[in-house]
Amino acid sequence: MATETTKTQTTNPVEAQTTPNLADYEKKIVAQIEEAEGRIEKFEAKAKDNRLKTEITAIDQVKVAREKLQTKLQALATTSQANIVRAKADIDAAAVSLKASLDDLGRKLAAFSAKK
Repeated sequence: MATETTKTQTTNPVEAQTTPNLADYEKKIVAQIEEAEGRIEKFEAKAKDNRLKTEITAIDQVKVAREKLQTKLQALATTSQANIVRAKADIDAAAVSLKASLDDLGRKLAAFSAKK
């Protein structure tokens, strides 16, 4: 009588949690970056129209923050499984910081427009 053997596959619990969700996570961050790019373009146009040098400088700083976030996201693809959780935490922190900077810049430009 032939016996069937079941091959047990052991997986790293961290890997099991991160691998399936990595593509979805990357899509989420890419969407946030694209939204940021759209907001930056609007803010930049408004600041240039009103010749607001301080705001243009702030926009340039936000662009640098966006670029750093993109770089971190690209590096995620080559990150070892052991470091994915930390890398995602760094990316999340950068995304939150970028959003906060954009929100702050939006408030400043809205306040300027209201004074006009």
